[in-house]
Amino acid sequence: MEWTDTGEQGDIYVTRYGEVNQCDSTAFQFEIPKGWEIQTEEVGGSMNAVRENVVLTNERGVTVSFLVLPRRAWRLFA
Repeated sequence: MEWTDTGEQGDIYVTRYGEVNQCDSTAFQFEIPKGWEIQTEEVGGSMNAVRENVVLTNERGVTVSFLVLPRRAWRLFA
């Protein structure tokens, strides 16, 4: 984990699809920098259009989304 420029560590987020759906699934992790927070966290099932969506925001109103789609949805973006 890297330190922020203020010398404080952020939190680590680990994706939860496998845990919530009790299945084998790759878990991803990323650091939530100091000053950012989770605005929404959505974990769907295998038949949902969105498997996992995590939206981070900061005090300036900037948002960053981590989105996992099922393989069949990839055709929509090709």
